[in-house]
Amino acid sequence: MHDLVGRFEAEHRIYGLDYPPLGERYDRLIEAIELAPEVPRLYEQLVRVALLAGGTQTAVDAAAELRRLAPENPQYAYLQAVATLAHGE
Repeated sequence: MHDLVGRFEAEHRIYGLDYPPLGERYDRLIEAIELAPEVPRLYEQLVRVALLAGGTQTAVDAAAELRRLAPENPQYAYLQAVATLAHGE
């Protein structure tokens, strides 16, 4: 997953955009979820950011909401399993 983050950072630099630190990205995701709580993609990103930051309980909670919103999506089932394993459940 760290390679993925590096790729996004490189893409931001190419376009001259700031790539905020992890804490700021987390805060922005929470704000976006508050504004659009029914958008699964936001929860997908929250699972990934939380796992990178070591916030496994946040990742588990976000993955559960993600599965509630889109139970048929196999990628979301996979993310829920990863979050659960990372949390030690």
